Amino acid sequence: MIIFFKQGAGKNAMITLTLIAAVIVAGYIIYRIVKKIKLMQWLKANPDVSRVFLMYKPNIRRITFVDLYSVDRKEPKIFGSNYSVVDKGFYLTPGRHMVEVEAKDEGTWTSGKNRNYGREVLEIEVGKNETYRISFDEEKHEYYLKLE
Repeated sequence: MIIFFKQGAGKNAMITLTLIAAVIVAGYIIYRIVKKIKLMQWLKANPDVSRVFLMYKPNIRRITFVDLYSVDRKEPKIFGSNYSVVDKGFYLTPGRHMVEVEAKDEGTWTSGKNRNYGREVLEIEVGKNETYRISFDEEKHEYYLKLE
């Protein structure tokens, strides 16, 4: 490796790789900023939206949560972080919507067993400026929409 740096070929390769990594990081940051601006514009255009939180139930042996795939066959307007599923949810305009969700049961360090309950499309109706939570009953294998 030291031989390449002395000859100059490795140094040029490192500069090129650094530039490529910088362009990728900058592109991702720009993508996130544009996505956030579009969400803020959508929220200004729709001031009466409801918030729907997704279930997150941690346990010592496993973590059970509901994952969201689409709303009315479109990309959902998500709030919260993908890294912190505790406060994750999505926005819905008042009325009826088709929501595609899946309940997952992931094992932690004491139990490495994972289980997916399969994707389901739920038809839900929400009101104006309300807060809901989608939960899953593991025994009955049913989803519930609760007003909070």
